Amino acid sequence: MNASIRNTRENCMTCTRIAPSQPREPITLTQSPEWPFQQIVMDLFHVGDHRYLACTDRLTGWLILYHLSQGQATASRLISICREIFQAYGSPEELSSDGGPPFTSLPFKQFLEKWSVKHRLSSVAYPQSNGQAELAVKTAKRVVDGNTGPQGSLDNDKAARAILQYRNTPIQGISLSPAQLLLHRRFQDYLPSHPTLYKSHPKWIGAARKREITLSRHNTWLIEMYNRTAHSLRPLQSGDLVVLQRNNRLWDITGQVIEALPNRQYHIRVDGSGRITLQNRRFLRKLETPTSPKPIPSALPGAPPHIPQVRETNSPVILDPQFDLRTQQPGGNITPEEVPEPPRPMPAKLARHLRGYSHIINLAELSNPYQSADEAL
Repeated sequence: MNASIRNTRENCMTCTRIAPSQPREPITLTQSPEWPFQQIVMDLFHVGDHRYLACTDRLTGWLILYHLSQGQATASRLISICREIFQAYGSPEELSSDGGPPFTSLPFKQFLEKWSVKHRLSSVAYPQSNGQAELAVKTAKRVVDGNTGPQGSLDNDKAARAILQYRNTPIQGISLSPAQLLLHRRFQDYLPSHPTLYKSHPKWIGAARKREITLSRHNTWLIEMYNRTAHSLRPLQSGDLVVLQRNNRLWDITGQVIEALPNRQYHIRVDGSGRITLQNRRFLRKLETPTSPKPIPSALPGAPPHIPQVRETNSPVILDPQFDLRTQQPGGNITPEEVPEPPRPMPAKLARHLRGYSHIINLAELSNPYQSADEAL
């Protein structure tokens, strides 16, 4: 692409605002956990007018649900829930969330620091960066639908049976349930089963170890399929000016990169409001600063004047468009009508006639011999 065309495109805000979406980048998978509740995910979701909190273990798929009444979606309630989970299943090494208000509060951050838990935030409007949490929300909505009590409560037999049945349901592809992966046995629920299924079996213990191999193979296939149409984007640096793509697919919000984070995430300070937002590289397009044209060599200070070269032929004279004959400086834009004609030589008869007035005029100093001669006479 021509440099001038590229420069015009990069500095055209209208072109940038309606530009197509950027291609997805090659997938980066989170490292698989090695034991249950080493990595957990949390997400808030709504069913009707009621709010719930879903917590899932990455390795076993163990689901825990909480109903948050009006005004309970606070940092103190979230800390209380996490403390209960840590006490029952052990403190995790990493907790992933979408960065909602309770998850980004200072008290919750201090709580995780005390327990030495790393908080992994997903980017704004980029749910696939926390795909396990989105899958947990879909499962939780199916469990909640039709099984809640008055005011959306989960404190009833129908909700308890639904959650217990989910924990006993084998996971697709491995034929083992979350209960078997976590406790190496099935739970006794309201559905009749053979008593031997409730006992720990050696093959389930070995199968739980094979869970990692299954996940590894699945991730390898997922990476291969996903990366077929993916392209890497150039990393951004702190201080770069960027434009953000919103859900309406328009690039109409500008900002500045203030911090580059792992997992292709960036902290952006939005112009106007000054708020800080966490964005993925896919939804950021770098704004190129306007570039000024390079000066020609003769325009630089101290450079010798540029003298146009004129060929001595019968063809029309070709003037250098970067040279101003009026000011003897480069950069003039002169039309052919504005170019002064060169002085005509003095006829010999007139020169002999003017020699008698040499004591009055100096012929060598005449800029226009015809006009000066008339004035001298």
